[in-house]
Amino acid sequence: GFLPTCGAKVLAMALAWGLAWVAAWVLWVEPLAWYMGLSGALHAMLATALVLGVRNCLKQPHPEGQTLPLPTLPNTRPMQMARLALGLIALGLLIKLGLEWHTSWQTPAGSRAVDAWLGAPVAYEAHRGGALGGLVLGLGLVGLAGLGRLMAPGPRPTA
Repeated sequence: GFLPTCGAKVLAMALAWGLAWVAAWVLWVEPLAWYMGLSGALHAMLATALVLGVRNCLKQPHPEGQTLPLPTLPNTRPMQMARLALGLIALGLLIKLGLEWHTSWQTPAGSRAVDAWLGAPVAYEAHRGGALGGLVLGLGLVGLAGLGRLMAPGPRPTA
């Protein structure tokens, strides 16, 4: 899973962020009369973990603390599999969100096949909002990590 990539604290933070972000999203951006469930927050967690996982796959530390340029990254079998898995998960999430976006504009809530199968309408708005919130959090964490390295005392890493 994503636990080795992100850590339990980051995943817990992503879940808490997702809950708050989705609540704000369905209140102000894509208003819903009702919302029940954690699917939006789970989409936020997944998007955050994907951003951090991609960052970890693209960044390999050099013994002197420098980051290696992309062409010199190790091309080991586990690294190839990790990149493939992350790529497939990201592609699947994008396809899912795209299909939900298309479906939500084509048919009214409650009359979709997925809604009938679950016995309740699905809040696709929460999925979109959660994924966007997770992307924002993931990119923010990557940016903060980079800022922390720049602000750290000692020799500065060279590019």
